Amino acid sequence: LALPVTDLDAAVSLIRGLGMEAIPGSARFEVRDPYVRIPYDLAGSIALLRDGGPDEAETVMARHPSVRTVYLTRGIEGGFRTPDLVLLSGPDDPVTIVREDGFEIEVDVRNTYFSPRLAHERGRVVSLARPGETVVDMFCGVGPFSLHLARRGCRVHAVDLNPIAVDLARRNAARNGLSDRIEVHHGDAREVVPRLAAGGLRADRIVMNHPTAALGFLDSALAAIARGTIHLYLMVERDGLDAAIGRVRGRLAGRNAGIRPHQVRSVSPAGDQWCLDIDVRM
Repeated sequence: LALPVTDLDAAVSLIRGLGMEAIPGSARFEVRDPYVRIPYDLAGSIALLRDGGPDEAETVMARHPSVRTVYLTRGIEGGFRTPDLVLLSGPDDPVTIVREDGFEIEVDVRNTYFSPRLAHERGRVVSLARPGETVVDMFCGVGPFSLHLARRGCRVHAVDLNPIAVDLARRNAARNGLSDRIEVHHGDAREVVPRLAAGGLRADRIVMNHPTAALGFLDSALAAIARGTIHLYLMVERDGLDAAIGRVRGRLAGRNAGIRPHQVRSVSPAGDQWCLDIDVRM
């Protein structure tokens, strides 16, 4: 019987104390800990590793038999927030179906932005909405926020500049039987939202899920809301929340509004993702 030990003398003493003979020896083994922590996300049949290589991909696929493709994510690129992916294992097919809270969401993990880690946050926002609200989803991506809000009974205007995301958002609305409650608009939210407002749209709720750029679109959101709530997502440095709230207040153009900060998730040792729920009163 060969046993790996960290304290040879203690192990020999223990075995001999049980009335058995113990002969110390040595051997080198390659041991792969099946419980070693590998940072990754699951999106349907695709695993997205934040670190690692082919060995880690093999471990993840062993843990999750439904995973057919594993990519390494090397950051987010460009205005469409699409990931830089390296194929580690399986077919190079970035399209999959994500099942979230009863929805089937078609996702292209290479050409659109989608974060399975925001599922809880989507649930939080939806819990605040009321049936009958008019909602603008300013950076809708493939439509996960829009789907949740439409099922809640809201009328949703979903906007995105990425044509692939817009196509998938429309398909996801149809796939989940919500096309009658979700109108998808292709274009820059800075142009689309004020145009909708000029046509008479008054939003009760606006979702601005673009943490690196949303603040620059706040004036467009304010043009479309009289009273209601704006969910503004930001990346905030550690100990920088007060300064971030100050920057937002400076962009409110004198509107009477309260701000309720909510920490969404920790992103890095340097900062976190926050949602500022801005309650616009007039």
